[in-house]
Amino acid sequence: MRAPPRPGFLVVATRELRWMRRDRVALFLAIGVPIFAFAILAATFSNAVIRNLKVSVVDADRSPTSLIYVQAIASAPGVSVAERSGDMTSAMQAIRSGDGIAAIYIPENFERDLVARQRPKIVVLYNRQYFTPGNSASAAISNAVAAATATLPHASPANNGTFAPGSLVVEQYVLTNPALNYAQFLLRAVLPTVLHVVTAIAAGYAVGSEFSRRSLRAWLKAAGGSALTALIGKLAPLFAIFVMMMVADAGIIHGLYDVPFRGDSVLMGAAACLLVIAYLSLGSLLQLLTRNLALGMSLTAIICNPAFGFAGVGFPVLAMNGFARFWGALLPLRWYIQILFDQAVRGLPPSSSAEPFMILGALATGLFGLASWRLSGIAATLTRRVPEPAVAELAAAEPAFAGLGVGDAMVAELRRILNDRGVFSLIVMAPILYGLLYPQPYLDQLLREIPIAVVDQDHTELSRDLVQTLNADEAVTVAVRADTLAALQGQPLGAEDGTLASIVLLSADGGSLRGDVQHYHSTTQALADLKAGRLAAVMGLRSELSSAMYGVEGFEISDPVAPGVPVGGWSLGLAVKADNEELASALQAALDELVRQGRVESIFRDYKVAWTRP
Repeated sequence: MRAPPRPGFLVVATRELRWMRRDRVALFLAIGVPIFAFAILAATFSNAVIRNLKVSVVDADRSPTSLIYVQAIASAPGVSVAERSGDMTSAMQAIRSGDGIAAIYIPENFERDLVARQRPKIVVLYNRQYFTPGNSASAAISNAVAAATATLPHASPANNGTFAPGSLVVEQYVLTNPALNYAQFLLRAVLPTVLHVVTAIAAGYAVGSEFSRRSLRAWLKAAGGSALTALIGKLAPLFAIFVMMMVADAGIIHGLYDVPFRGDSVLMGAAACLLVIAYLSLGSLLQLLTRNLALGMSLTAIICNPAFGFAGVGFPVLAMNGFARFWGALLPLRWYIQILFDQAVRGLPPSSSAEPFMILGALATGLFGLASWRLSGIAATLTRRVPEPAVAELAAAEPAFAGLGVGDAMVAELRRILNDRGVFSLIVMAPILYGLLYPQPYLDQLLREIPIAVVDQDHTELSRDLVQTLNADEAVTVAVRADTLAALQGQPLGAEDGTLASIVLLSADGGSLRGDVQHYHSTTQALADLKAGRLAAVMGLRSELSSAMYGVEGFEISDPVAPGVPVGGWSLGLAVKADNEELASALQAALDELVRQGRVESIFRDYKVAWTRP
């Protein structure tokens, strides 16, 4: 006869897999719920970008100029003109009935007042009850109006007047997700949020079942009496399943929706594993603490369900109150979402995610350690098997409703609920605690003191007034002022004499660095003093610095922020007379071929200089 397998990890894991195959609830929790949720969410976000929000236009002017604005709004991708109302009453009725999200009113004599420079206004009214669609419609209409304004002729044939926009033009650039792709922003965060809830509940159901329908003693016996082995073996199958679900999550986002991933995939994979471990451990810990399946599941739902609000996706963490920030810091999902957006969306270097990764790792380790410690305590006190109550005793424990009136039956059932901790927590306490916990991130309601960075390359009284005005606004605060080279003041600086680098250093911050600048016959000589520790910094061409400092550790090359230095540097090219287009085309074709073959990059590399495509 074949000897029975030795107790240990494999025996526990095999026991768990067999149970999951027999228990349909466990199998559905681990596989069915995530697949169903992923399918529903993927279908919901099938149109990842908001398009064709219905708006109503009231054109009281009916002039060629007002028609330009109407056509611009109709061609905007975010909105579509559902109707051309005759007055504002019908337009507002469309908004109230839900037939439109916004109304645009172009007043009478709009063209006349525009030519006369009386600054007529186009009025936009939108339904902000639907917060996201309302803002999207408002932004699309504003962009359309701005685009139409830019196309207006500078001279009007009516009275030879001129129209000119304001003298100060503010350019705005969206750094991440400029298309407002909700698969990139919201679905990317919602999928792991759903999965973390399912992970904790599945683990809680697997552990809690040992206290009800299964045998805690048999579980520990299969592990050879080791609580650590018992816990790892039980959670290992679930860990493998949910890691595959995280891979499916990434496939939906980056495969199905073609959302780019800009960060470190290894770091992101490790963070996903820590997230799964953390919530497997949390679900197990709550069951081991309560030893009651219903009560443990209620606590799991109370903690996990509101976690999305504390993660900082819909409402930024910096605007939350103290309790919300404290509670959010205890949730592993909060740190995983930060790593996810830092890596997948912003493409930050892995070092920038080191702190949240370490906190996530500490939470996962702590939760698993607490669950293992609690199971060890239970195993130590499990000295004898508690006898199963007889069927007759169970029947006697059930309240006898026969012969009772409706009122007496309701009172008896109420007493039963109050006496059962699990049922009471599930029906009564869970909604109350959930209702208290969920609104916490949003109690302050308004965003205040949003940190911003200001780069001031003008250094005039006007630019300083603009910065002070920004800082005085309650909604923002100037956290970083990367406006000057003032950090180098009082330190010895080097530059080649007669170069742009010398001019920049001498003129920076109104000449405050002039006493610190030392001039050299060449940049190479200045770099020699930098290596020797006689200079704090050297300014010069990046190609010179890169070549001379190649392989030298302890130094960093960065782009200066100073007047006269273009952002991104200069592009090198070939100068040809304007009337010799044939030669210019031939030279361009030859250079393009060298670039395609990699010859240009190879030449730069031979001289230890990084080549950047212009």
